Amino acid sequence: MDYFIKLIKKKHNMDISKDNKALGKLRREAERAKRALSSQHQVRIEIESLFDGNDLSKPLTRARFEEMNMDLFKRTMGPVKKALKDAKLKKSDIHEIGVNPDEAVAYGAVVQGAILSGEGGDETQDIMLLDVAPLSLGIETVGGLMTKVIPRNTVIPTKKSRVFSTYQDQQTTVSIQDCHEHGKFDLSRIPPVPRGVPQIEVTFEVDANGILNVRAEDNGTKRAEKITITNDNHQFSVEELKEKIREAEEFAEEDKKVKERIDARNGLETYVYNMKSTINDNDKLADKIESDDKERIEIALKEALEWLDDNQNAEKEGRL
Repeated sequence: MDYFIKLIKKKHNMDISKDNKALGKLRREAERAKRALSSQHQVRIEIESLFDGNDLSKPLTRARFEEMNMDLFKRTMGPVKKALKDAKLKKSDIHEIGVNPDEAVAYGAVVQGAILSGEGGDETQDIMLLDVAPLSLGIETVGGLMTKVIPRNTVIPTKKSRVFSTYQDQQTTVSIQDCHEHGKFDLSRIPPVPRGVPQIEVTFEVDANGILNVRAEDNGTKRAEKITITNDNHQFSVEELKEKIREAEEFAEEDKKVKERIDARNGLETYVYNMKSTINDNDKLADKIESDDKERIEIALKEALEWLDDNQNAEKEGRL
């Protein structure tokens, strides 16, 4: 439309951009031409009495149409490539595109309704509609790191579990918070034992309605807590989902580096505390090493902890 508006202004010195009636005629003809160019190499734009009694008759080739809209076509390729990647398909795997976008959503809703109600009959008995989790779901662990439990695009309903442990010695309570800050709860009365000993199983379950149930159980005491997160708690709009997915993709490499740094830090810290416990345990090394050796080890361990405190943002390669 912009092309023809500029063409008319240049040829007739007439600006029709404020003429709603003329724009309506031009829009209908442009839509017809766009559809025709899907199967033809050239069409003619024909509009009688478009403005001030003047007709518009202008040929439009597919090549010119593609050139005018190339920026829009390139923008559409991003979602297409993303859809292929999510489906684990290559372009060569696609032989035909048979989906009418105007009907796809309505058709899917009708079929899903028929399946859920059981009134679809023979026409829907062999149809399977699969819904997926639009975002990865997980919990926030030490250092603000997100640990995935259910990856994005997992078919729902689904149920997945991961085992976590305590971060500090004698820790008796852990906080479970989903990565999108929709819900949080505490699992308490964990036996006061060295860190890493308790086995806390966290289960994420998403049902067919998209309702998320999060459950944490101490495998030792069998104590458990849970929370249910429904769409009423917070339902993302389409734009919010797009923004969160965009942010996740944009910061994927940065998140990977942060994870490596936190994992390296946690690994070193765990090693230091385990070593401190080992050299002071009579059943391990306490009575098997010389006092001078023990003192040197304790000094080295102390220096390692001090280094960790003074270098919170050190890269993975900078660890002692």
